[in-house]
Amino acid sequence: MVQTANFDEYFESVEEYLKTQKQRNLAKGIAKLLTIVHRDITFEDDCVEPLFPAFYHKADFRNWYSATLHLFEDDTDTLDNCYFLEHIHDDIVHFSHNYACTGNPNRIKYLKGRLTYKFCNHRFGNSMSTYF
Repeated sequence: MVQTANFDEYFESVEEYLKTQKQRNLAKGIAKLLTIVHRDITFEDDCVEPLFPAFYHKADFRNWYSATLHLFEDDTDTLDNCYFLEHIHDDIVHFSHNYACTGNPNRIKYLKGRLTYKFCNHRFGNSMSTYF
């Protein structure tokens, strides 16, 4: 599926970017999250009963970089983990809503919450609703 290849390529770029920013632990956490996404949810172009029928095939993600170019800019000295995780969350949610056929998103939600707690703990009081 073309969309899955684009999704994976985007996250490979995210992982490489985080490594160049000396954020290896965050890169590992996102890589683990991506592994869980692929393990727990089946993605296809055509489903009889999609996991999220109200959102299925509502958007096309041919160019994953078009919406998130700013994540790869080196204008700042430090990376805002909370801001970065917010966009990673949005990308996973949009992809899952548009192409998920079967599976259970609960483990993905749990792991996203753990990433928030670990890398964005100073905002943890409202981060579960704000970011995930």
